[in-house]
Amino acid sequence: MMISQSSNKSGGSEGDFFRILKHLKNKYYIISVFPDGYRENMFMDYSDEYLVIPDKIFPYDKFSFKGYYFYLKFSYKKFFVLYPFFKKLKKDVDICFVNSSVCVIEMILLNILRIPYVISIKEVIEPALARFIIYKFVIGNARKVIVISKYLETLYTKVNKNDSPVIIRSAIDGDLLGELKQQMLKDVPINRNNFVIINIGVIHPLKNQMLLLKSLSNINNDIPMKVKFIGTIRDLKYYNTLVEYTNEYIPKTIEVSFTNDMENKDVLKEIFNSHCVVITSKKEGMSLVFAEALFMEKPVISTKVGVMPEIIIDGENGFLINDDDYIRLSECLNIIENDRDLFKDKLFGMQSNNFDLNYYYAKHEEVIVSNC
Repeated sequence: MMISQSSNKSGGSEGDFFRILKHLKNKYYIISVFPDGYRENMFMDYSDEYLVIPDKIFPYDKFSFKGYYFYLKFSYKKFFVLYPFFKKLKKDVDICFVNSSVCVIEMILLNILRIPYVISIKEVIEPALARFIIYKFVIGNARKVIVISKYLETLYTKVNKNDSPVIIRSAIDGDLLGELKQQMLKDVPINRNNFVIINIGVIHPLKNQMLLLKSLSNINNDIPMKVKFIGTIRDLKYYNTLVEYTNEYIPKTIEVSFTNDMENKDVLKEIFNSHCVVITSKKEGMSLVFAEALFMEKPVISTKVGVMPEIIIDGENGFLINDDDYIRLSECLNIIENDRDLFKDKLFGMQSNNFDLNYYYAKHEEVIVSNC
C-alpha cells in the first residue's frame, strides 16, 4: 500500500510519490491512497486498487487552535472512509509506504490496525511539541523511517534516540531534464536584455516572498529586471500585502508579476530563461526547484532551510542567506547580475550524486521490501 498526502499539480513530495509509484508498479501489486486533486488520475493509472480521499493534511507549520480544530473535524469524517478500507485490506498488505509525516490520521489507523509501514519525513513540523508527539507516538511505531536531509535526521533522533533513519534525498530525472534542456536550447531564446529572477512556491507567509520584494526595493542599479513569483495563492491577505508593497516600493525599472501554478515543463522553461532562482522559504523540506535550477546551470540564492545548507556551498555554487536578511539578498543579486556566468562550471556537476534517480529507486525499494 502507498499513501500520499497530496495530489497537487506541483510539489517535490507529490513528484517523489509518483516516481516511486511508477517504479514499483510492474513489480508489485499496488494499493494506493491519495487525496483528490490534479494528480489523482495519474496516481490511479499506476495503481491496481486505490482509494481517493478528501484533501486535508495536518497543519504542521505553526501552533493554531483553529487549524487543529478544523483538522480534527475533517479527520473525523475521513476516519470513516479510511477505516473500513484499511480493515478490509489488512491481511493483504505486506507493507505500507507513507509519503509524508503529515499523514497523521492515516498513520494512527495503521497503528490501530497493526499494518506495518515505512514513513518518509519530508517537512519540519512546528511547534516542537506537535513534532514530539507525532515523532514519538505516531511515527515511533513505523518499521523504518526515511528522511530527506541531515537536518530532519537530527530533529527525529532528538525524539527517538535509538532509531536511526535512512537519508534518501529527493531525485530528479537527469535524462529527461537533459532532453528538455537540449530542446529548450533550440526553442526558447535566452533573455539577454533584462535580468530575470524567479521565485517558485505557493503564496504563503512561510514561503516568505516578502524577503525578495524588500531586497528589490534595496537594489542599487538601473538595469531592467523581471521578477516572477510562480505559485498558487494560499493566503489571499498575504498576497494582497505583497501586491501593495510592490506598487508602493518597487522601482519602475523592475517588473514584478505573480503567476499561478504551472506544469513542471513550463516551470523548467521559466528556470531556463531566468538568470537566477531565489528560494526565500522560512521552512522547507527539499524543494526540487533548486536541483532543477542547478541542472539548468542557474545560480541559486536560498535561505538556510531544510537540505539547502547540505547542497549549496555559500560563495562556491550559490549563496545562502538568513530568512530576514534582505540587504544580503540585494548584494547577492547585484553580484550575479554583474557576472551572469558566476558559478556556471560549479553548479549541478558537483552535486549530481545527491539527486541520482537510480539510487533513489533502489534505496526506497530496498527499505520498503526489507521491512515487510
